Amino acid sequence: MDIQQYQLDRENDFQTFKSQYDELNAQYVNSLTQAVYDSSKVQEVLDLNKSLANLVNQFISESQTKIDTEIIKKLTDDIITYQKEYEEIKNSQGRSKTLISILNKENLKLQSIRDEFTDYLWILFGCIFFLILLIFTVPSTELPTLQVSEPSTM
Repeated sequence: MDIQQYQLDRENDFQTFKSQYDELNAQYVNSLTQAVYDSSKVQEVLDLNKSLANLVNQFISESQTKIDTEIIKKLTDDIITYQKEYEEIKNSQGRSKTLISILNKENLKLQSIRDEFTDYLWILFGCIFFLILLIFTVPSTELPTLQVSEPSTM
């Protein structure tokens, strides 16, 4: 088997999973938000939670040897989190408070990603400013010119 093809297939499988996972996760957060205000959406939240856990579990079982152990660990942690959230929602008396709590956890994750992005953006702007500053403050020097000596005629 061609190693490059294997790596390409592995990357394609992961990208397909990642797009499905991101889409389901967005639906999950959206449903959580709706369920806080409309208790009829709780079953939808539970279904999406179960779908997320199943998707991650299926990907891990099919790709155990193909993906990095760090990714497996993160996905395993995600499964555990989704299972805990499922149990909390299913068994709670005050579902609204539980949903708000879970939604706040998701919002904290999103906020940390935004903060990290903002930090990198400020670093990028700082580097650009520094480069512009260097361009205008570094004295320009003339390029050395070659001195062509004329042949002597003697």
